[in-house]
Amino acid sequence: MSGRLDPAGMVAAVAEAHGLGGSFAPLESTGVTNHVYATDEVVVRFARDPLRGTVSDVGEFVKEAWCAEAARGVGVPTPGVVAVGEVDGVPHIVHERARGHHPDPASPELWQRLGEYATRLATIDLDSAPEHLFSRFGRDLPSAWQQHVTYNRAALAPGDALRGLGVYGADDTGWLDEQFATLAEVELVHGLCHGDLNPGNVLVADDGELVLLDWGSAAAGPVPWADLMHLQEGHFRHAAGDFAAPFGVEGDDLDQTLARMRLLQAVDLVRWSLDRRADLLEHYVSRATATVNAARPAGRRSAAR
Repeated sequence: MSGRLDPAGMVAAVAEAHGLGGSFAPLESTGVTNHVYATDEVVVRFARDPLRGTVSDVGEFVKEAWCAEAARGVGVPTPGVVAVGEVDGVPHIVHERARGHHPDPASPELWQRLGEYATRLATIDLDSAPEHLFSRFGRDLPSAWQQHVTYNRAALAPGDALRGLGVYGADDTGWLDEQFATLAEVELVHGLCHGDLNPGNVLVADDGELVLLDWGSAAAGPVPWADLMHLQEGHFRHAAGDFAAPFGVEGDDLDQTLARMRLLQAVDLVRWSLDRRADLLEHYVSRATATVNAARPAGRRSAAR
């Protein structure tokens, strides 16, 4: 943050800007994206590096604030937002400090309750939602989904940059297209997804209520699939069935659709990084290559080498 206030100076400036009292101290184990400071009453978060971090402008925190208030409106407990702003070119958010302990990730009840929360989030009207919630395919979610699938199917062609990057080979085109085409036919519900449901972003309050934290990864898209994909990327694959149960999704429908969703997402993130975030390209190429290799039909694996 060259030329800007150091973190302690920044939190002091934020506190002054919003008339916040109390003594701020850094919170431990709060991730790598944001600096996080708190008093007994409030939490202040701001980007560690606004030039390269995912929170690159105040719009990301506006999105978080909108999601938090919308979630509270449908009965999903989450800290109330006190302020969103910018000091010395650095965006920040101030919200109430929640108290409690993190839940046991092995508990089926945890994931069932989070699935119930997800059904509530899916009912939120997104007409007034900020642009940061939506993908590059637009605000009309059913149309955006079809465009998303069509775009990635059309790109499976000779000269595709992903072939040169080693994500897939020419012989993979047919089965990849089949997988994506199947997704275009799936009946989906679209709505708000939290995007980072893990025990670190959940507190169990003294009254037993689950409190959701950190809306930085929230997005509008197919539910419950966007949240399920995140669980699969982490250490919570065991949670998929319990989480999806309130949506009535189970068995082969769950497993097969989730596998196809993950495949589409992995390939699309490489295309997105080529267009917008070259610094993330190597990471997404590695992940997509592994996902394609794992999904490739058994009879084609030797031919792909």
